[in-house]
Amino acid sequence: GGEDGVQLFQTYLSSMARLSKNPHLQTVLIFGPEMPQEVRQALEHQAKQWPRISTLSFSDDIMSYLDAADTAVSMGGYGTVCELLSLNKTALIVPRVHPVEEQWIRAQRMAALGLFQTLHPDDCTPETLTRTLESLVSVKPAATSSMGQPAPINLNALPELTLAIINLLMQASWSRITSPSEKPFSPRHVFHQAALQSF
Repeated sequence: GGEDGVQLFQTYLSSMARLSKNPHLQTVLIFGPEMPQEVRQALEHQAKQWPRISTLSFSDDIMSYLDAADTAVSMGGYGTVCELLSLNKTALIVPRVHPVEEQWIRAQRMAALGLFQTLHPDDCTPETLTRTLESLVSVKPAATSSMGQPAPINLNALPELTLAIINLLMQASWSRITSPSEKPFSPRHVFHQAALQSF
């Protein structure tokens, strides 16, 4: 959502002529608080022609909506990607590519790992969006909760990095005791080694 997501919302609504043929398709559009009011109202007006589309300006419980969904369509922000991974959700990521390509790099990496589908925004047309979603959207009438199921990748980097740092600090302390002539202790070196070990 937000101002950056306007093009994606417009493209999705333009694809509804074909997507709406799926009798099980229910859509919730969450625009986000940063979308300009006049733009949001125009999108809400466009969405009204499709009875199986609900719209929200904002939700403070986005995880519940994601968990209830069979498939999510989203940009590629760090927080959203982490939420989708933690819920083990099928998703199509259409990332922001300006002013930096951080989201596009992340989306490509996730797609290469088989975690999500992705479309470059320049390639995201009603036709390509429809084809991609038709390959993802479940024909089942309801989703099953993914909460409590293991994520498809290891999301415990922070505690593992902490443990790696502790181990390296202990090794550094022991080596200073047994080899006093060693080079002076370097915290930067320890953190660098811990980061390498955690990946």
